[in-house]
Amino acid sequence: MYRENGEIVAGIQVFDIHWRIDAMPGKKGKLMVETLPFIPFLRRIINPKNYRFLATEGLFWKKGYESKVEKLLEAVLSEKKRHSMLMWFDDSDDKMINQFKSMKSGIMQKLKSDNSIEVVAKFNHFDEDLKSKMISSKKYISGFDTT
Repeated sequence: MYRENGEIVAGIQVFDIHWRIDAMPGKKGKLMVETLPFIPFLRRIINPKNYRFLATEGLFWKKGYESKVEKLLEAVLSEKKRHSMLMWFDDSDDKMINQFKSMKSGIMQKLKSDNSIEVVAKFNHFDEDLKSKMISSKKYISGFDTT
């Protein structure tokens, strides 16, 4: 949580995740897996054999406190002693996407290509009106579920 004058103005849920990355798609992915373990500064951020990062969900902020989100994320990384976090957003959530486009991002954001995920749902016994509302509504994407 990020507090200002005792009031919670922003927050996020994080999960400490550990992956071993044996392969990544494309030439850039292969290059990353094969060379990152030998580059001291980059190895600290992402070591394919021992990649520890934070997966996120539930990010929120109170209107007018958008500028505190970046400080919150930096504080969480520092507190958890991690150098990177992965975040997923619903493509239709312009508020979140615009907030993050305006932030300075780390080296991992510059190295990666944009990735998207698919939300799959089975609508057995749903009437068409409810099904339509669910399809068009914003989606809550859990970092825990995507890792």
